[in-house]
Amino acid sequence: MRSGVTVTVEILRDAVPYPKPPVEVRSDDDNLRLHWVFARDQRRCAGVVVTRTYDPIVTALPKLLHQGRRDEALKRVALARGSGAHVEPQLTLLALDWIKAALHQPYASVAIARTLGARGDTEAIKWLRSAVKRPEMAAEAGAALTALKVPVCPLVKDAFDSQNWADHQPAALALATAGETACVPGLVKLLSNAKAHPEARAAAAVALGNIEDPAAKKALSDATKDNNPTVHGAAMLAQIRPGAGRRAVIAMEVYLRDPAPDLRAAAAAGVVRAGGDANLADLYVLFKDSDARPSLAALHELERLHTEESTKLIARLVRRPQLEVAKLAADLLFRRGASDSYGVLKAYQDPNTAPPMRGRALVVADDSTLRAMAADPNYGIWVYRARLVRNEPDLAADWFVAYGTKLPPAAQADAMNEWIAHAPPAPVPTAAATPPAPSSAQAVH
Repeated sequence: MRSGVTVTVEILRDAVPYPKPPVEVRSDDDNLRLHWVFARDQRRCAGVVVTRTYDPIVTALPKLLHQGRRDEALKRVALARGSGAHVEPQLTLLALDWIKAALHQPYASVAIARTLGARGDTEAIKWLRSAVKRPEMAAEAGAALTALKVPVCPLVKDAFDSQNWADHQPAALALATAGETACVPGLVKLLSNAKAHPEARAAAAVALGNIEDPAAKKALSDATKDNNPTVHGAAMLAQIRPGAGRRAVIAMEVYLRDPAPDLRAAAAAGVVRAGGDANLADLYVLFKDSDARPSLAALHELERLHTEESTKLIARLVRRPQLEVAKLAADLLFRRGASDSYGVLKAYQDPNTAPPMRGRALVVADDSTLRAMAADPNYGIWVYRARLVRNEPDLAADWFVAYGTKLPPAAQADAMNEWIAHAPPAPVPTAAATPPAPSSAQAVH
């Protein structure tokens, strides 16, 4: 007589093919693995557990992402970190997959598309071509396309034929850095139209300043006589070439104390653009100006200088009482990796400081403070950013694994995009850094 166990085993063998098991219980080889005990006592065949076997993360992650199992991929990163492994290049692979998915969501951003476009993603470039026609994104999208060597003028040229002058400004903003002569007629028409909005005319002046064309130069020269300070200042600055020298600096310094903030802003930016490091001392007037515009304009020009003197001035501007100035100055220090200047942020560690600056000040916080604030919904993302700026990628990844999925989807995508911007080279694998992946078991009820 055959035993009940033998009959059960034969029934199991004859029942094939079995349905595909849920992905949640499959091992990395795509099979469901069970440890099933058949007993002759009261247990009978109730002793069933699902066993999971995992491939090394370097093998498993691409497969999981291909299957669309991003949550499981993030868990594997956590497992790898728990075993002492570094996160690179796996987290960058995950981050790229993350932002590719975000590109098709309502919260997609120019920054994400630019990151993907720089890696040859045709969908991202297509997205930017569309975004350049959206007023709120035109300036950023145009700059991104120009950086990617994609012509902008063909995308926006028709806007200059519109009878609605509100359509002209986004087109001018999109062309700010393009330097494309094909759009000179439309830009000149906009700049010369005294009835157009001053901000739109100023945008046209900025765009024309990057184009070597006689018509562009004449239009800018004429606009420097305009009575509107916004237009006058934009045209004046647009005529200044980098490194133009002392003569151009003197011409701009005349306006550093002008009553109009827009002219003071143009003058401050012009001094930096024309003189580089040589005349930065002349900008002491920025520290007496209660309007943020001159300091912001100077900072945008200082970003192009990667010198010790320019870094010193940026660090001084971090202390300005205008929040937008302090934020931009701090971010510029981070972008150039000026760690010796981060100490200027210590003054912003006070709990009463505005959150954007207190968050940035975490870059100089000690580890105990960063750990204590990691779960704070107001400052947790700044802990992540501080780790990135401090070149502590593994600790930044640990924060994202623990708290990142609690962020809104748009913030998650931004965080992954920031990771890519700071991603370090992958470390050389070692025996200690790549231990065998652990396995786990889950009971089935």
